[in-house]
Amino acid sequence: MPYTNELIQKLKTCPPIDLVEVINCLFPELTRKESEVLYWWAYGSSTNEIAKIIDVTNDTIKTYLKRCKVKLNQDSISDIRLIFHSRYNSLSLAINLQLSLPSRHYKL
Repeated sequence: MPYTNELIQKLKTCPPIDLVEVINCLFPELTRKESEVLYWWAYGSSTNEIAKIIDVTNDTIKTYLKRCKVKLNQDSISDIRLIFHSRYNSLSLAINLQLSLPSRHYKL
C-alpha cells in the first residue's frame, strides 16, 4: 500500500473519478473489479447482493473474494474486511483531520 501522505497528495493532484478508484489506490495489488467487490463485501453485502449490483454471477464474486484473500495474504475471507476498514479509515481520518502522518522510512 502506498504511504498515506503520498496517497493523499496523489488524490489532491489527480482527483479520482469514483470511489472504486480511491479503493484501488489503497489496494494496488487488486484489480479494479476486485477492489469494487472488496468494497461491497467490507460494508456487509452478501455475495448474492454484490453479484446483482455488478451484474455477474455469485460464483464470480466468490472467485474475486478468494483472489483478494490470496493477494492480501489473509487466511480467511473475513480478514480482508478488517484490512479494508483499516486502510480506508486511516486514509479518511487523515484527510478529514488534514493530518500529515510521519514517514515510514525509519532508521534501524
